[in-house]
Amino acid sequence: MQGGKLNKHEQISHLFYKANKDPCKIWPRYRNNADADWITTESGIPWLKLHKEIPTHQILAEIKQAEHLLINHRDEYNEHRGWRSFCLHGKSLKQTQHCEDSRPFQWVPEIQNLMPKTVEFFRSWAIGNYERIRVMALQPKGYIALHRDLVREQESNFLTAINIAITQPDDCHFIIKDWGQIPFSPGDAYMPDINNWHAVFNHSEQTRYHIIVHSNNWTDSFKETIRRSYDLMHGMKSHG
Repeated sequence: MQGGKLNKHEQISHLFYKANKDPCKIWPRYRNNADADWITTESGIPWLKLHKEIPTHQILAEIKQAEHLLINHRDEYNEHRGWRSFCLHGKSLKQTQHCEDSRPFQWVPEIQNLMPKTVEFFRSWAIGNYERIRVMALQPKGYIALHRDLVREQESNFLTAINIAITQPDDCHFIIKDWGQIPFSPGDAYMPDINNWHAVFNHSEQTRYHIIVHSNNWTDSFKETIRRSYDLMHGMKSHG
């Protein structure tokens, strides 16, 4: 904000927040015996909560040790405020955005000594082939402007990235178009539909720390986690 005025990105994002903070769509019908591919690409659900225990206190302590390495993320057009990141696994420490070049994905050397237990946790979680694993910080009063990560042309859901709340301050909101707010609590891991329009607002006085995981060639055990999480989510919604 400059001179008390919102820039155009902030204006649009706040209008989006007001229009979409409450859901206006009915949750899609449950499908028995659904497989992971259908759940993540055809089910129409806006997010999936994964049932996985996350050692948030341990990870947060290590993030604090590496916090000085955070850089501004997607700041080319001054559209976001207070969004910072570094890679734990990727092509380099500072290559936080998607990049198609010949460099391999690997554990970032600068981070391994600062966050050894976090690295060990993700090594032991048999998801598949890791691409980027990023620590994402959203500073107090910061926001991530309205955008969509267009990963497929058709208007269907696409749950690919895993978004893990290491912290989740009160009055911090991840809004998805037509579906309202993802109900994050600290330690929650969600697969949100990033193919849909979304924005994030940290109205609190604390920094919000999340980790975003991108991977491919999912293992059978991770696909089973998706299936089990989908069944459990349906059960919870069926009972209120």
